[in-house]
Amino acid sequence: MMNTAIAYVCTYCENFAFQRFGEIVTKPNGNPKFSAAHGPPVSEKCDNCGGRYHMAGPMWAEPIHNVPFVTKVLNHVNKYSHQFNTQERLKGLLSVVSEEVPDGPLYYPVSKFCNFIHCICPPQVKVRSAILNAGYKVSSTHCSAEGIKTDAPPSVIWDILRAWVKENPVKREKLVPQVIHILQKTPSTTVSFELHPDAKPQSKKLKLRRFQQNPEKYWGPKKRAIPGSTQESLPDRKHRLQGKRARQEESPQDEEKMSTSEEVPKADP
Repeated sequence: MMNTAIAYVCTYCENFAFQRFGEIVTKPNGNPKFSAAHGPPVSEKCDNCGGRYHMAGPMWAEPIHNVPFVTKVLNHVNKYSHQFNTQERLKGLLSVVSEEVPDGPLYYPVSKFCNFIHCICPPQVKVRSAILNAGYKVSSTHCSAEGIKTDAPPSVIWDILRAWVKENPVKREKLVPQVIHILQKTPSTTVSFELHPDAKPQSKKLKLRRFQQNPEKYWGPKKRAIPGSTQESLPDRKHRLQGKRARQEESPQDEEKMSTSEEVPKADP
């Protein structure tokens, strides 16, 4: 019960909070007592933007990786790399997983937050430095190249974005009320974008292939398959279908006239 939770997610800014199903209370004699949790952890409206919450879950609320096991797998891949065709990809992925902050299963999509408040997205190294300078832990996530995992509460992330908007102003006349509400709040965190020595992860310093790259430009799903279609080129197809509709709309009289004109006259006996 203590390991699972539901999440309250704001429908506007995607601010979130966890509500565990159970809690452990220590009795006066020192023995633990397991009981149902008290909640909810949020009010009816989002403290960040004033939006409403949706409930999601249940979900696992504890660390999602066994770091010692991941380290063993990484060592095995390094030792027998010649046996794996995707060893570069495996090294990068396992390294990112081993670096992840274990606190909480979710990550922050910073670029999505910036899109919501219509500001340019700050470089990841600046966001990571601001979190570290505020006294929290931060890491990348194996789920997204643009996401970050941290033990900092959502309020700290939004304070960092408010400080970023202050340095890089946005056009407020185009903002919706929820965004104005966010930007008008007074920050409770002292934000510093000064480069922190731990802002760059070790996997990036080693230039590991942390996220899979497309093998070629515009690589991905192509046009949907059509039953009976051929592999003819577009110019050939256009030439073949030229005047198709006009041919279909020819009247029966025209067809009869054409067939009569094409008849060969019979010879006199």
